[in-house]
This record gives sequence, structure tokens and C-alpha cells, in this order.
Amino acid sequence: FCLKKKKKKIKAYPHTLAIEASLENGLKKDSKIDCLQIRNIDKIRIKKKIGRLDKKHHIVFTQIFLLSFDMRDILN
Repeated sequence: FCLKKKKKKIKAYPHTLAIEASLENGLKKDSKIDCLQIRNIDKIRIKKKIGRLDKKHHIVFTQIFLLSFDMRDILN
């Protein structure tokens, strides 16, 4: 018999955005963005693109990011 692999649930925190893998975003597995772990890196260090944000997730990410750094006035 074959055991079904249990899907790992991504924990939700106020400063994170969970993204389900899909053909549209190019992700192979469910992922999350942690707005408190954003870093600047040089484009030269990027080897390959692993996915992209659709417009809906981009808007939600922007809201979470601004709220995480208490920049709510920029939303209005």
C-alpha cells in the first residue's frame, strides 16, 4: 500500500504572506514571504527566478510590509 504524504501547513503570522504554488506564479511548493526578513541584494547574485507575485499578492504584500513598519499613513 501507499501512504499519502501529509501536506505541511505554513504558519501564519501578521508579518508574513502565504502563497500557494501554482502555474501562474511559477512556484513548485507553497511558500511564504516574511516582511521582516527582506534584504537588499545585488542582481549579480541572483542565479534564477523561482516565482513571481500576481497583482493580488503584490497589493497584500505591500499592505503587510507597510503595517509591519508602522507606515500606515502611506496606505491612505
